Amino acid sequence: MPQIEVRTPHALPPGEVAERLRRFGEALKEKHGDKVTLLKEEWLGETLDFSLLVQGITISGKLTVSDQQVTVISKVPLTAMLFRGRIEKDIQSGIRDALADNP
Repeated sequence: MPQIEVRTPHALPPGEVAERLRRFGEALKEKHGDKVTLLKEEWLGETLDFSLLVQGITISGKLTVSDQQVTVISKVPLTAMLFRGRIEKDIQSGIRDALADNP
């Protein structure tokens, strides 16, 4: 299965980044619960293993918070690769929103 890798720099302590991303994930579930089904969400420290169903497409992966960046590596079906640029942009935008000064 093809994968997408997105790296987003940050300047916050890793623990704070992970906490903001947890809260952001909760907000996304509330906002898009009719379009996105969360199949798996498991945080271990500053690493998230996830799997979700978006409009019939299963996406799984790992989000890792390090000292200077957030890395998301996702496995997506070949058919979703048609939307690779959009998916990467949406992931990066979501992370930046979560880490904005007013989380």
